[in-house]
Amino acid sequence: MIKYNSTYLGINKIFGMTNNLLDGLNEEQLQAVTDNEGVLTVLAGAGSGKTRVLTSRIAQLIENGASPFGILAVTFTNKAAKEMKTRLEKILGEEIVKHIWVGTFHSICGRILRQDIENYKNEEGISWQKNFVIYDEDESLAVIKNALKVLDLDDKVYKPKTIKTEISNAKNKLMNAYAFATRARDYYQDKVGQIFTIYEKALSVNNALDFDDLLITAVKLLEQCPEVREKYFRKFSHILVDEFQDTNQAQYQLIRMLFTGNYPLENVDMKNRTLCAVGDIDQSIYSWRGADYKILLNFQKDFPMAKTIKLEKNYRSVTNILEAANKVIENNFERVKKNLYSTKGQGSKIQCFEAQDQAEEAFHIAQTCKRYGKDKYQEIAVLYRTNAQSRAIEEAFMAMSVPYRMIGGLKFYERKEIKDIVAYLRLIYNPNDSAALKRIINVPKRAIGQTTVKKIEEISLEKELSMFDILGEIKNYDEFSGATATRLEAFRNLILGFIEKKESFLLSEFVTEILMETGYLKELEDEDSVESQVRIDNLQEFINVAREFEETETEDVLGEFLSQVALVSDVDEITDDTNAVTLMTLHSAKGLEYPIIFISGLEEGIFPHQRVQNSNSELEEERRLMYVGITRAQEKLHISYAKRRQMWGEYRYNEPSRFIFEIPRNLIESNMSQAEKEETYSSKSTFKTAVKNLGERQDFDRDKPVSNSSFGKNFVAPQLKDKPISNAGGFGKNFVAPQVKKKSQDEQSPKKEKTEGFKNVISGVEQARLMAQKLKAQKESPQYTSENQGFHSTNFSVGDKVLHDKFGIGTINSIVNIGNSTLYRVEFEKYGIKAVDAEFNKMTLT
Repeated sequence: MIKYNSTYLGINKIFGMTNNLLDGLNEEQLQAVTDNEGVLTVLAGAGSGKTRVLTSRIAQLIENGASPFGILAVTFTNKAAKEMKTRLEKILGEEIVKHIWVGTFHSICGRILRQDIENYKNEEGISWQKNFVIYDEDESLAVIKNALKVLDLDDKVYKPKTIKTEISNAKNKLMNAYAFATRARDYYQDKVGQIFTIYEKALSVNNALDFDDLLITAVKLLEQCPEVREKYFRKFSHILVDEFQDTNQAQYQLIRMLFTGNYPLENVDMKNRTLCAVGDIDQSIYSWRGADYKILLNFQKDFPMAKTIKLEKNYRSVTNILEAANKVIENNFERVKKNLYSTKGQGSKIQCFEAQDQAEEAFHIAQTCKRYGKDKYQEIAVLYRTNAQSRAIEEAFMAMSVPYRMIGGLKFYERKEIKDIVAYLRLIYNPNDSAALKRIINVPKRAIGQTTVKKIEEISLEKELSMFDILGEIKNYDEFSGATATRLEAFRNLILGFIEKKESFLLSEFVTEILMETGYLKELEDEDSVESQVRIDNLQEFINVAREFEETETEDVLGEFLSQVALVSDVDEITDDTNAVTLMTLHSAKGLEYPIIFISGLEEGIFPHQRVQNSNSELEEERRLMYVGITRAQEKLHISYAKRRQMWGEYRYNEPSRFIFEIPRNLIESNMSQAEKEETYSSKSTFKTAVKNLGERQDFDRDKPVSNSSFGKNFVAPQLKDKPISNAGGFGKNFVAPQVKKKSQDEQSPKKEKTEGFKNVISGVEQARLMAQKLKAQKESPQYTSENQGFHSTNFSVGDKVLHDKFGIGTINSIVNIGNSTLYRVEFEKYGIKAVDAEFNKMTLT
């Protein structure tokens, strides 16, 4: 165990303080906090106080003589790490906490690699230096696209994003390019292996790692270098891992080596050595990221001596909400049985709303939020399965003057101006970073065109040197004119000048120096537009971020800062200082809680998602996602579904989600009277209503761009005066985002795939099946009449020939009324049988 001076660290000041923390713990929490030897599994249900258990356990360890230098606490988000540090500082003081390693897997691995990566070489002898940079998704894809060009492969067959996913999945299984290539079993896999090899080599030339590399390289480093492994084995005597159900194989292997030193378990002295794994299999929702909940499920097999404690006492939600969550998750087979119970009383019943379509659902949600009152907006979150579902809700909120913020839109660190300044910092920190060089070699404009950059890149690949190295001998190449070579040399000298003086400035001052000396700031000032001013404000905020960071770091400030910037996530930007309703996907809601929760779109094919229908394991993950959504609610839970929903430009009729039926009937009620329903649902189009209502009101400022909309880049949305809609997180109440919105993965869909999706979902056969189901369901309904008795229709009759604006000429076979809508079953000459709603489709008699 590493020795430390308790007086110097101020440890003597905390003796006795932890006793106060123990006073409020329940029996299971107390056991988890005070068990200070060996391996412990804590199965912590939602809202069971696991963060308090973790922080109290760390404080208890230190009071009992553990060194803060020897404690490692791993979280899954930077937000969670920050919260843990803040809590620990209140108990132990900053002087002690700064010696404890608290962070995400990626940040911990980055820290290890900053110290020891030079001890590592992969199977092909490739090595990295300590001043490596971390490539983001776009930069990784750019390298893959270059590899496709080198191999002369069709990017329609070898899609860059698909290749990146395969590479990422391989790395999460601890496979590098060499291992992947040796396991290739067909032509396609062989080509992917070749791409992987070029990708890995390109990263090494640029002294770069991607996100997955941080994990796999740290694991390989510990495997290959016994002296490095022994160093960290001796350093970390006490390891705590939060959200253990979300670990992948690489993360688990890392923890196992740090704890055991790769020694057999029987040879590891467990005295004064602990491993605490805290997790909840029922909240494992990230298998698509490589997370494997079976690691936690089988933890007892790997560590037979491990003790297990269940935290089932919930401090977050009322009884009705927890009973609903318990009943839903009971339908999963792969789990450890537990039953959450509340300390907050019975609470009100869950409100379930059936809407005619997504527009009515959206208006109901917006109207209900208004009824709660303006002072409650920040206590409300609306959750949905995919980002695409947010559009109708956004429009309804704007129409009804309900301020909102979206989580999952354009991140602060993805904005152009922020990525530009980060690229400058990266290139100054690591001149071999060709991705950063390509981004800013002509930013601001230096008359260096893409053709010139492409030539430099080609020479760089041919000579296996970085692009910056090529700039050092640019006049030796005939491909460049004298003027171009002069401009390239000037750029290189500019960067060399920054490298020479970077140690002379504080980080925040250095950022300012770059903005001034490069002319970046002047270009924005000369532009003198609303957007350029927004960009200047964002850069000012970035300087504030740098200033805050420099106060907490003393060694390799720039390197650590770049690592942290690369690891920021959506949830890290959430703050509680905006009085607005929060909109986000169910996945984004993990780890959060709100007094009032809406879960929308509870329909088969929406949630659970259509792609999981034939997979029991994926269906169980969807159910865990529902469980996570329910347990975000503290006091009130609203769920809703629509009878029909517009998808791919047509209406799709869905059955209510099975998850609704898994909630006991006695826990659910409808809270909508007919009068309320009519007041809420004033139009079948959220967009039209939004435009109409906004045109009639005078209380909006129409000049400011929306900061959280999923609409087009030139869309200018209204904002309440003095209360702007914002998703800026911690970047100021008047922060306005750039108008160009980077599309999320859910929103990006190639035209070909979209057409195929349309055919699958809205095919004639499928519509006929759905119509048959609807007809059967309506036979007992007073609105329904058989064909022999005649169909009720105000516009068309059975046998009428009609002209549809999209499908052409057809004949009406049958008519059925569903709620307030009339649905026509039409056999079209070219497209076969379609279910058509004449109110939403242009159809006329021929």
